[in-house]
Amino acid sequence: MIEFVRYSFLWFFGAFCGWVIEILFRRFVSQKKWVNPGFLSGPCVPLYGFGTVAFYLFNGMPWFEWIPITWLAYLCELLFIAVVLTVIEWIAGIIFVKGMHIKLWDYSRLWGNIQGIICPLFSLIWMIAGAAYVFLLANPMITMSNYLVTEDHILYTACTVFFCYGVFIVDFGYNLHIVSKVRKFVNDRKTVVDWKKLKVSFNDQKQTKIGSIGWFFPFGDKKGEKNKIKNPNNKKITFTFAGTISSFRTIDNYINAIEMIIEKYGNIARFIFVCNTNESVNILKRHSCVEIYNNVSYEDSLKFISNSD
Repeated sequence: MIEFVRYSFLWFFGAFCGWVIEILFRRFVSQKKWVNPGFLSGPCVPLYGFGTVAFYLFNGMPWFEWIPITWLAYLCELLFIAVVLTVIEWIAGIIFVKGMHIKLWDYSRLWGNIQGIICPLFSLIWMIAGAAYVFLLANPMITMSNYLVTEDHILYTACTVFFCYGVFIVDFGYNLHIVSKVRKFVNDRKTVVDWKKLKVSFNDQKQTKIGSIGWFFPFGDKKGEKNKIKNPNNKKITFTFAGTISSFRTIDNYINAIEMIIEKYGNIARFIFVCNTNESVNILKRHSCVEIYNNVSYEDSLKFISNSD
């Protein structure tokens, strides 16, 4: 029980710290705006949680007993961390792409990438993060985790951990519901939606008061908000779908789904489909917000997501 609480706390602590790192990186480096990272809505990026637990476990291994040369022992430890974290990243990416048909990140433009999910550059970043942990954070993390599971504090730590599990489950369920809504647009298992771009599009269009944190829940609506969302900057919400759209449940249902989105967001929605599909789908072109590119191979269509604005 004590070890379960220890590693659970480390997981949530790492997931929260990773969320902070990602959000600051997006704000000041990559996107120059506040964007809530990851699949979840809350301050949690699970991949960093697994990374933190992995750092803690790997640093406790007897590397210097196995390898008597100090610098070589450190090098092997850091290489091992980079490989294992890259494998975890690949597994997480595959689960979302194959299981949920969404992309949380895309490395397809980076050299040496595999399926756009992992690449040498980010393996190196994992190695650097591992070095930061080993040389700077290992002792403070051990001290903190030991302190939190002492007899005087274990009850409070356990309550905090189980509360976090409850919030995590609710958050995960909420975003699965959002995914199910997105997936209703297309009855095709090969379609992959770029979750980050979809989240950013909603975030850009959501109207919030100055100083609010509407970016924290980009898919949510404020209570009492008008059905039509204002669009003072004439920007458009862009939904990009790529894949082989072989069939829909019914064309009418599909059109009705689009019209419901248009009704809510006015005339600011833009739907782009890059696919290899039958001509009957072209009926959707009667809507000015719909763009369809036919006769595109499956491999080329998947590239469209990462290359489109």
